Amino acid sequence: MVGGTVKGMSYDASSSFDDSIAREISPFDVTDQKNFNEAYIAGFYSDRLSTPPETYGDTVEETAIDAFYSGIGERAGGVKVTAPRDYSEKKMQTGINGYRYRVDLFPVWFLTWKNRNRVAYSVMNGQTGKLSMDIPVNKKAFFTVSGIMTAVLFIILSFIPMFILPKTISLIAAVFLIITSFVFSGEIKKIYYRENHIYDLGNVHFRKGKQEKKKPVSSGRKKGMSKVSALLFMMVVITIFLKMD
Repeated sequence: MVGGTVKGMSYDASSSFDDSIAREISPFDVTDQKNFNEAYIAGFYSDRLSTPPETYGDTVEETAIDAFYSGIGERAGGVKVTAPRDYSEKKMQTGINGYRYRVDLFPVWFLTWKNRNRVAYSVMNGQTGKLSMDIPVNKKAFFTVSGIMTAVLFIILSFIPMFILPKTISLIAAVFLIITSFVFSGEIKKIYYRENHIYDLGNVHFRKGKQEKKKPVSSGRKKGMSKVSALLFMMVVITIFLKMD
């Protein structure tokens, strides 16, 4: 029998910190850890733990199982290992049983930009410099550049019918329209999911706990985003993460 431990899996323990952002700026270096001292966060903003570790329990076990199968293939010289499709069978085959966790503090730099009701975030891993950016859009510059490009393309395309049939041009335009529509729709969905924490396990668990404490209410998702009062500010955030083995 061969045993082992999968280490280095970190998940944010703050319900207000979106999981997608945490994944994009991970991993953090834990080789030079120090015991906690209140002096480390003096003068900084530190978010408190609001997500219990069991929220990510299933995710941790699934990640460990995938790492187990991929690790076997790599150590066997690049051999492809076929894993069972059923999750319970994979868990039984690998012997994954439970997890251990601890709370760590990781440095995260935040840059927040607000224009009316639109808030954009730029988040950076304070150790590695990895970035997760939600780039704000200047509407005036956007429409100006779009207008110039439209005029240039109109002039260029006005000469194309001399060499290509109008029917062919219409077909090409339709193909490009479909492609750009899919790309635009995908980007809008990403923004909506992030701003409303649709797939944020920590936030979903936190809201579920608050709803259970209240009286039963009619089903339906409450829409809206929390308002940020500052227009443009930069701060260092020491975000709480759960460190799981």
